[in-house]
Parts: sequence; C-alpha cells; structure tokens
Amino acid sequence: MNATRRARALKIDLLESLDKRITPAIVVPVHPAAVAPPVYAPNGTFMDKMGRSLNIIYQEYLSYQNHGGQGAFVSSQSGQVIFGGPNGTSVAVNIRVGNLNAAVSDLKGLGMQVGAANASTRIVTGYLPISRLSQVASNANVIGLSPITRPILLNRMGGYRLP
Repeated sequence: MNATRRARALKIDLLESLDKRITPAIVVPVHPAAVAPPVYAPNGTFMDKMGRSLNIIYQEYLSYQNHGGQGAFVSSQSGQVIFGGPNGTSVAVNIRVGNLNAAVSDLKGLGMQVGAANASTRIVTGYLPISRLSQVASNANVIGLSPITRPILLNRMGGYRLP
C-alpha cells in the first residue's frame, strides 16, 4: 500500500460536513416511560415473584396512568412480551399456583382472561390486566408469574426478526 492511499484510509472526516444534512420534519411523540425505562432489582418483597420484565412493565404502567393514560400503552418490553386488551393494558402471563381451582376463580375475579389451566403443572395462562399485577403477586396462592414472550424467527438471511 502506498503512502497516499494509507493517508486517505486513515483520514477522519469532520463532523461539520453533517451540518447540512436533511433531517425529517416529523416529530414522533415519546412516551415518558420510553425515555428512561425503569430498572428493577430484587428487594425481598412479594413483587420479586414477577421477575424483572413484569416489574418494569408494572412501573411503566403506573407512570402511564400518572401522566393521564391517554392513547395506547407502550412499554419498553413491547418488543419481547405479548400485550393485549384495550390499549394494550393487559399482558400475557403464565402464573404458577399452589391450588389451581382456587387460583383460577381468584384470577378471573381480578379480570384475567384465562386461556388455559394445567392441573399437572399448576400453571394458569392468559391475559392479566397490568393494573392487577401487584395484587396477583401478593396472593399467597401464587408461586410465581412470568410473561409470555414473542417468538423470535429466523429470516432468510440467517438473522433474527420478531413477528
């Protein structure tokens, strides 16, 4: 490699050349929770039953309600977790319980749309209103909650994509 070619390869372009670039005129509103997503660390309370993702979703939902709750609820976990219900205010969950029959009636009473209940594994699956997550986690019959995540698919080029 000759000297001029090496000098050209190592040349760093100045940022001033970017000043005349065209920027889009459309401003996308950002949900307050999307700006600085909350973090969660286990703290020894009943909320630990929900795990990291559901705790973050619950904190973002509380922030959404405190800011007026207008429009669809959008969480930082929306790319990984399945949401449903009006305005995306329910989350798909698997709930491990102690007594299945008592838990199913309790969960239905809290507004959960129960999709399936497995007696051998004692897991109830369905859509739970996000506002009820803390009530379900505080239930002594509930052993743990986990979100149902979106499947990740391979595209033709070998990369991953969400459906």
